[in-house]
Amino acid sequence: MNISKNILLRSSRSDSVELLAFFKSCIRKQSTYVFDPVSPEALNNARPFEEIPGPKALPLIGNLHRYLPITGEYSKEKWHETQRKKFKEFGPIIREVIVPGYNMLHLYDPKDMEIVSRNEGRYPRRDFFLGMRALREENPHLCSTVGVAAGNGEDWYRIRSRSQKAMMRPQIMKTYLPQMNLIADDLIRRIRLLRQPNHQVPKFMDELFKWALESVTYILFKQRMGCLADDISPDSQAKKYIQYVNDFFRLSAKVELSSVPIWRVLPSLSPSFQQLKKVHDFFFESALQYVNARMGERQKLNEDDNELPLIELLLKYCSPRDASVMAVDAMAAGIDTTSLSVAYVLRNLAANPDCQKRLQDEVDRVLPDGKPLTVQAMEQMPYLRACVKESMRLSPTVQGTSRTLDKDIVLSGYRVPANTLITLNYYVSSVQESNFPNAKKYIPERWLRTESGAPTTPDSFAFQPFGFGPRMCIGRRIADLEMLTLLTKVMQNFWIENRSQELDINFQLVLMIKSPLRYEFHERR
Repeated sequence: MNISKNILLRSSRSDSVELLAFFKSCIRKQSTYVFDPVSPEALNNARPFEEIPGPKALPLIGNLHRYLPITGEYSKEKWHETQRKKFKEFGPIIREVIVPGYNMLHLYDPKDMEIVSRNEGRYPRRDFFLGMRALREENPHLCSTVGVAAGNGEDWYRIRSRSQKAMMRPQIMKTYLPQMNLIADDLIRRIRLLRQPNHQVPKFMDELFKWALESVTYILFKQRMGCLADDISPDSQAKKYIQYVNDFFRLSAKVELSSVPIWRVLPSLSPSFQQLKKVHDFFFESALQYVNARMGERQKLNEDDNELPLIELLLKYCSPRDASVMAVDAMAAGIDTTSLSVAYVLRNLAANPDCQKRLQDEVDRVLPDGKPLTVQAMEQMPYLRACVKESMRLSPTVQGTSRTLDKDIVLSGYRVPANTLITLNYYVSSVQESNFPNAKKYIPERWLRTESGAPTTPDSFAFQPFGFGPRMCIGRRIADLEMLTLLTKVMQNFWIENRSQELDINFQLVLMIKSPLRYEFHERR
């Protein structure tokens, strides 16, 4: 009755788009809370945790033998494919005994993933990046916080609530877009310079890494590193950054997924942990140099907030050491993820020429004669955003996320104990036919809105490219800005074709492309 009254009141003063959005929120609330998954009644009626299907564990070693090189049926380097294999064998919810006494719960059903997401509380707990957390906790004189990626609890909330005031500002698009256009132009020039007679660019993935690093460091510090210069030397700071970012993800994956995590007890005996420490120290010292230099100039500056570099805005809300940690996290997280996302979008457009043609028509209509991208133009290109979103669904750069709840909860009819590590596997759920029609096909149109403004495809917890709730990606606006700018420039200048076969992808916390990209860049004009 209350819902009906609200609908009538809103319909008298709102247009159809708002009314549809309200209906959607009501339906979501009703469908989510048909029962309370943490109520005593639900918990008492649930089936035991031990009855959840999953790979059979052996005494003493659990399921570690399944991850052995050569003989093991599962692979840590192909963790994303391993998750698909488990889903196919055991179904939408799986209990995996890693070692006796330590369980992981893998979820593939969006209904379960929604229940977890909506019960994560004020301080969502993610037990990941443990190596980075340990490094920072060992050096409290340098790191005043472990950061938003590795942190939990009140410490995480403190740094997250302060830093997001700077990093999630809507003005980010307008502030940095002019320079993002110039940086994208530099990559377009590099493509023409490096392009071979077969129209391919050798080591194109490296060029994308350089572009992403140049972009994120400008946004952070309002300085150009020169990553896209033609005379960049192999031992330059920019090349070290890119190599260390790749090393960071590779080493973090080895540390996080180590079968025998000796680094937790005897860190000096773990080569991977020691290498990770070296990489982390490089990033932190570099960031601290930028912060200290900026602190020395602060008294001389009289800039409007909208003209300041991001690090200056962070310093308005955070201490210098907090700001340094956030800068490290932004560089580490913002280079591989953004560049890989662009690589996947281009691959999907090349494989679907009708989509590429429609996108180019949209770009040409909104930005005739190769005009630079503006915020207003960005708002007039829904198909561009749809192409990016569909690529993230079909070819994600991350496999999923994890949560650890502080209370028992019912998932798929089973009682899951508090403090169980729960993985939410979007890499699997996003390509299931039950969640998306023609799930294996690249169809950007599924994300466009109808003439009335209603979404063609409802939001779903089967696909959360930037996460959900308080821990959603803090760099989302920055990533959008960089990707949309570069993709617009590429579509203005080139027709993309692809000569690569299936990509070789390794799990390194991100889904890293290991095989060369054989994209062909054909001039449009």
